[in-house]
Amino acid sequence: TNNDDNIYDNYKMQMTTTTTTTMTTTTTTTMTTTTTTTTMTNNGNDNDDDDGDDADDDE
Repeated sequence: TNNDDNIYDNYKMQMTTTTTTTMTTTTTTTMTTTTTTTTMTNNGNDNDDDDGDDADDDE
């Protein structure tokens, strides 16, 4: 019958339908670390001030 033909056509369409899904994920991470070390040495007195003598100028 005509109704049976429609059911067959719908079934045939379902069987011939192909779905393809492609997912591509690209992640790029760049990390740059720069460390700068500065060493300052005075003339041996931990209380040295900027004028060069060994007196503590905190007073």
